[in-house]
Amino acid sequence: MGKYSKKTGAPVLIPDRFEGYGRGNFFLPFDVTKEEWKASQSRRIYHLDRIAQPPRDRPIIWVESEKCADAVTALGYLAGSR
Repeated sequence: MGKYSKKTGAPVLIPDRFEGYGRGNFFLPFDVTKEEWKASQSRRIYHLDRIAQPPRDRPIIWVESEKCADAVTALGYLAGSR
């Protein structure tokens, strides 16, 4: 699973999913700047460092999840999720 980065590429969040022991899986990111596991009020843009200043001839494809963004990126497109 990838990292959520600033435009410069510096990581800010590392996403992780945990088993909820009977309540389903849940998402809890590690905040690199605060050095703590914490759910933030707003979600960062996944692949922001790659899509912050795209070439004019390359569209950005917005998808639902990190997994989808990674798959679309592996095909050679620019993709992001929130």
